[in-house]
Amino acid sequence: MKTAIVIGSGFSGLSAATHLADNNLKVTLLEKNDSLGGRARIFREQGFTFDMGPSWYWMPDVFERYFNNFGRSASDFYELVRLDPSYKVIFGKEDEIEIPAKYELFKKMIEAIEVGGGENLDKFLEQAAYKYNQGINNLVQKPSRSITEFINLKLLIDVVRMDIFMSYGASILERNC
Repeated sequence: MKTAIVIGSGFSGLSAATHLADNNLKVTLLEKNDSLGGRARIFREQGFTFDMGPSWYWMPDVFERYFNNFGRSASDFYELVRLDPSYKVIFGKEDEIEIPAKYELFKKMIEAIEVGGGENLDKFLEQAAYKYNQGINNLVQKPSRSITEFINLKLLIDVVRMDIFMSYGASILERNC
């Protein structure tokens, strides 16, 4: 039986280990911490529980695809509960705002802070969705076995449109001019 060693038990390490095991390899998973999860683990101290990693559930499609690979669904293992407010931004002492879960309320809040901000938020999210879809589907999901996978005129045009060689600030300025 072939063997593999996976270093780190964060989401990527756990995914690699389970996929390798599913392909009949004997897997040894090495982790420096006392518990699995990498930055997504928790630890408890003096009666408190601390979240060590992501507090937002970004990229639910990636998690769903992972579980689907094994004939399961994310909902077989956990239930997501939408929080409202979604989170609080703290600028300083007595200077904070709560971000509402409902998009329309968030958009109105942004508009109240800056005229035109709601429309700019729509534009930003439209561009972010484009970048995410192109990045996931045309870059991340490629097997990456050869550089030739990425030699494609449409992909080159999409990469340029994603502004990956431009800073975030410059991208925002360019779009608002």
